[in-house]
Amino acid sequence: MPFQTLTELYFDNKVQVIPSGAISFFSYLDQLEQQINTPGLINLDDSDILTIIAGAERITIFGIEQTGEDKINKVCKKIRDSLPEELAKKAAGAFFHVIGDPEITLYDVNEVAETIFNYLNADAEIIFGAAVDQAADGSIKVLLLLAE
Repeated sequence: MPFQTLTELYFDNKVQVIPSGAISFFSYLDQLEQQINTPGLINLDDSDILTIIAGAERITIFGIEQTGEDKINKVCKKIRDSLPEELAKKAAGAFFHVIGDPEITLYDVNEVAETIFNYLNADAEIIFGAAVDQAADGSIKVLLLLAE
C-alpha cells in the first residue's frame, strides 16, 4: 500500500479531499488499504494506485456511500452531483474502487464505472476494482482518486 506516498502528497498540499479534512483522508486510506487487500470481483494491488499517482501534481479524493433501495442509481447521482466536471476533464488518471454488500453484481459495478467514465478526460488512464464487503449491510461505497 502506498500509504507513505499518499501521505507525503497530502502534506505537500497536492491532495484535496472532498469533503475536505485530514480525518477524511486517513479514513479513505484505511478503507482503501482494507479493501484492496480483500479478494474481490475485480482485484487491485498497490501498483495500480502507484500507476495513477506517479508524477501527479495534485490528487483529489472522493468517498461516496449510499444505502437503501435503488442504491446504485443514488450513488451514481451523488457522483454526478459531487464530481466537478472541470476537475474530471483535467484528470490525467483515475483510480476507483466499488465496494458493495454481498448482493452487488458486475452490472452494478458497470453502472458506477460508466458514470465515472462519462465525466473523465478521454485520454485519462483509468484503473478500477470492485469488492464484496460481507459486513456492508445493504450499502455501496465508491472510493475515487483523480490525479492531475
